[in-house]
Amino acid sequence: KTSKIPTPLPAEEEKASKDKKLRQEEVPSWWHKLSKIQEAHSLPQISELLQLSNSKFPLKKPPVIAVMDSGVDYTHPAIKKNIWQNPHPGENLCGYDKNGCNTTITSFHQLGDGNVYPYGTKSAGQSCPSSSTINKNIDSNCSHGTQLAGIIASTKKNELLGACPICKILIVKVIHSVEGQAQITDSAILNGLKYLSIIKEKQDINLRIINASFGKFEK
Repeated sequence: KTSKIPTPLPAEEEKASKDKKLRQEEVPSWWHKLSKIQEAHSLPQISELLQLSNSKFPLKKPPVIAVMDSGVDYTHPAIKKNIWQNPHPGENLCGYDKNGCNTTITSFHQLGDGNVYPYGTKSAGQSCPSSSTINKNIDSNCSHGTQLAGIIASTKKNELLGACPICKILIVKVIHSVEGQAQITDSAILNGLKYLSIIKEKQDINLRIINASFGKFEK
């Protein structure tokens, strides 16, 4: 009885096969278990998070978390690697939405624009106003969205590692100034949710969570 000699794979197919094997080896076992409720207690270790975060094989459809807040400094070194990039900006009823949508500014047939830098600033990379030069209401809200994005998806090793350093942050800015005070209007929230539903349907992104760490109250 003779055994079959395997036919050699073409160079490209062989490389693809090796890459696939490496990709499977680099993804820790806990990642495949996250969708199972019974495995929710088995949380990943920091070493495993770092391993996957630094993988040379990025996930094809990484988890996306929408941060609905005061805007995010998407140039911050701790999170800029994990800011969601829109492959088709301008096609989702929100101006040039490269990293998300500012739903506090609406116009005819538009849910907002793409200016998702922090409330109280004029561009990404600009420091938040200090409480000594501007009211504390702006100072406290300015950095809030960026802080949340860092807690979720920071990739900094020497500081605080985010809870999900393989996740991408999609920014939805819902805080704006009304009579000199930071406000979140119902229309901004509803437009933000509508924008996310459009993005998820049209772009087919792996949007898993909406973080909305704000309250609405009146004194």
